[in-house]
Amino acid sequence: MTATSIYIKCHSRAAYLDRCIRSIKRNVAGHGPIMLLNDGIAGRYLDRLTGQHPDIQVRHSLKVTAPPADPVALDGPAYDPAKFWVSEIEKDPGAHVVILEEDTWFTHAIDLPLIMLNLAANDVAILRLCWNMNPKMAEIGETVFWTILGPDSRIRYYSTAISQLLDGYKVFSISQSIFRKDYWCHCYRDVPHWTFEKAVISRAIGFLQQRQAAGERMRFCDLGREVVRPSFASTGRVDSGGQGVAHKIDHKACNAALDEAWLAGAFDPMADYPDDFSDATRLAAFQGRLTEAQIGDWMKWRADYTGMYRRMGAAIA
Repeated sequence: MTATSIYIKCHSRAAYLDRCIRSIKRNVAGHGPIMLLNDGIAGRYLDRLTGQHPDIQVRHSLKVTAPPADPVALDGPAYDPAKFWVSEIEKDPGAHVVILEEDTWFTHAIDLPLIMLNLAANDVAILRLCWNMNPKMAEIGETVFWTILGPDSRIRYYSTAISQLLDGYKVFSISQSIFRKDYWCHCYRDVPHWTFEKAVISRAIGFLQQRQAAGERMRFCDLGREVVRPSFASTGRVDSGGQGVAHKIDHKACNAALDEAWLAGAFDPMADYPDDFSDATRLAAFQGRLTEAQIGDWMKWRADYTGMYRRMGAAIA
């Protein structure tokens, strides 16, 4: 069996990306190549990453290799990262791939080859590694069966009814999962914009319906617990993390301040692990790199951003 590739979608947060890569090397036994789908990290940041992790492979989007003369075009369809992600992932030789975001990291050890043997035998569409610390997302309709991998490792196969959008994430979780490659590529191919998650979920449901009509039974599973964690204190989205976030910030300045501190060696990228960077770590990085007003805006934004996830049911401390 071909070793399973791990793809990390990255854009603007080199410090978090370093943490993500280190967490993979610490926790994921038997993984294949670590592939960066780079949509914006360049210069000194990329040099530092590739110097510290010479074994990683980097694939660059047009934003890196051929940026437009007009910056407005960066948000246009020609530069939408979804096209780039699909074009790279569909080339992978394996039937399944692991897909992560730059601001996520593994918190528990997994034996990836052992997991993949089970997924291949059971025609799995997705094995979720994370549900954003939301107990509602951990709930499934019915446990079909368990596969015991070891004393502290098992796979839970489940079925679920889809009656609302939140249920859709149980059969397609955008990233932070192990996906059947053709399933993930279908769901992101030709979406209007990479942030249109409703369109992606709709395509996922359509894909599953087509396979079911053809007599194919695709299964869904997780490990019974989250083994990947996302940050709730950072965003790479121009809308400051979503329509539910009322307080907006200059996210580029905040990300750059953390990255500059990381580049200067001012903090360990695994600081406070397995939790996110603490306020003390982050504010120390911000000092001298952001104004007091910008730091105050970030603190207001962070409260608003985490509040949005709490309203959806996430158990964020």
